[in-house]
Parts: sequence; structure tokens; C-alpha cells
Amino acid sequence: FFFAFPNPDSAQQLASQLRSEGFDADMKDSPENGDLRYSLHARKSMQLTVPDMQSLSRRLTDTATALGGRYDGWAAQQGPRAQPGP
Repeated sequence: FFFAFPNPDSAQQLASQLRSEGFDADMKDSPENGDLRYSLHARKSMQLTVPDMQSLSRRLTDTATALGGRYDGWAAQQGPRAQPGP
């Protein structure tokens, strides 16, 4: 999950909230990004379903906006597939 913020305090506030929900989160200062120079990346292993991701994306958009930042979306890595039973 990717976010951009204008200041480190807002980024850290969301990072703390996400960590309390089981996410890993790290922040990076990227001056080349202009006004939204603080990049926050959050990770969590989860099973993806369309309704759950839509709901989570809406919530993250609202939260980032309330903190003066922007939610930039998410990416996924495919985990190992379960092997069929005997």
C-alpha cells in the first residue's frame, strides 16, 4: 500500500495506525516528490477479495486525505499456491 504526505508527522501517524492493524510500514523522505515528499509503504499478507480490497482502499483513501496526504494504491505479490489434496 502506497501513500504520500507533506510532512513526516502525518506519515508516522498513519504508519502507527497501520502497525496496530498488523501491517509493516516504513517511511522515506523523497524531496524529488515535491509537496508530498514523504512516502509511506505498508505491507500485510492477506487473502485478496474484491469487496474487501474496495472497502480497505476507500478507508485508506479517507484516512490519508484526513491527514493531508494521498493514498496511491496497492500492489500484490503472488504467494505459494496450495497444492491439491490426494
